[in-house]
Amino acid sequence: MRSSRQRTGDQRISLVDVSGQRGELTVRKIRRMRTRLLALLTAALLAVGVGLADPTPALAADGGDCSANSFCLYQWMDLGAPVAGKRWQSSLQNIYNHSGHCLSIPPATWANGDNVSDNSGSLEWYFDRDLWGSAAIAVYNWTGCNPGGGSFYISNNNPGPISGGAIFNLSDYYYPQTSISLYHTITSISVTF
Repeated sequence: MRSSRQRTGDQRISLVDVSGQRGELTVRKIRRMRTRLLALLTAALLAVGVGLADPTPALAADGGDCSANSFCLYQWMDLGAPVAGKRWQSSLQNIYNHSGHCLSIPPATWANGDNVSDNSGSLEWYFDRDLWGSAAIAVYNWTGCNPGGGSFYISNNNPGPISGGAIFNLSDYYYPQTSISLYHTITSISVTF
């Protein structure tokens, strides 16, 4: 007949440590130590900023202008959107951290559920020239920053420590390689030095 201790899974393991002392560990204690160790390791990784996945895609953002050191797309021309104040935004650091310094927009969606890729009417960028002044920002017609469908580099001629700009009507601009309008064709973005 088993003792109640064995029925509850509290099996004992006899141990002898290096000093010759005898002790007992239960399976339950070992599992508890393992759980605590994993929790401690996870907390340490998060505390030093190590992500457990790839850099995030970008996200929908509310109201106002494009945040500092960011690139933004708007569903409509003139920085407009069907849901007032909504835009798609990614930090330049997020774009740069992706493989090949390229962020493919799919599967991001607008606040109304429409896809962001191939569905933007205007764009805006804003950054600190000391941090990103020598960076080149480009938009692409194809995912993966593949220039085969066309690429368009955004010029940055604004003087001063803060730089930025906007293209209010993407139908006025074309990929020079293909003569295709940027209107509703942007699917990836790169940030390079």
